[in-house]
Amino acid sequence: VFDYSRFLSEFAGHLEVGKGSYGCVFRVERVQDRHVFAVKQISLKARYIYKTLDEIRIMAKLRHPGIVLFHEWWKENPCEENCVNVFILMEFCTQSLDNWLRRHNLAQTPRDDNQIKSWFKQIVSALEYIHSENIFHRDLKPSNILVASHEIVKICDFGIATDCVLENGRTTRTQIGSSLYMAPEQMFYYNEKVDVFSVGLILLELCIAMTDREKTQVFTEIRCAKQMKILQDKPATLDLVKQLTSLDWEARPSFNAIYKHSFF
Repeated sequence: VFDYSRFLSEFAGHLEVGKGSYGCVFRVERVQDRHVFAVKQISLKARYIYKTLDEIRIMAKLRHPGIVLFHEWWKENPCEENCVNVFILMEFCTQSLDNWLRRHNLAQTPRDDNQIKSWFKQIVSALEYIHSENIFHRDLKPSNILVASHEIVKICDFGIATDCVLENGRTTRTQIGSSLYMAPEQMFYYNEKVDVFSVGLILLELCIAMTDREKTQVFTEIRCAKQMKILQDKPATLDLVKQLTSLDWEARPSFNAIYKHSFF
């Protein structure tokens, strides 16, 4: 119980819409004007708050139509000693791309090629902007992309994003990110091309319906440089996926080359 909680006092209708190791995300209405927001609540030991502040700093810095809009943040102290709750107030989006994919896969709904192309171009545009700010996301996956409306998608969750200064075209760091979508070299070193590899896998998932088991198998085959047996009826899409997921990071295309690809 808090002596005073801004989260509980200034916002109503707290509906949990997401949960992870970091904490929870709630859909809320601001009491003052009934405006709907998303609030990310992160509960952690006080000594670890610096990492969350890194995420907040990055979110506050980024302004792009393809990135979830950050509004403000605050912290509250629970009764537990040496702990803190951090709240991040953000734009609310109706669902994640992961949820959208699962629903459409379950219903076996045909993909709309024009919608897929539009969404992918938006993701690439947002990623190009992120990289122009010398930031690598490092954890791109459908659950970190939100669907704001039928026409608009937005990248979110910069919890492990980082500002990077490259030396000799790459930087050496510890492995970080979701292993299923992670570039192979990310286990040892990385540069901005790790995000390009991840969006290649996301494009593949946008274009064809796969079960979790099939997805794991296909993604593993890509990492093993095996011949892809999918998308044979869509050669332009297959070619772009192959380029984006090249095991040689230097061979992965630039953003300019992606925009000019025949896929679009």
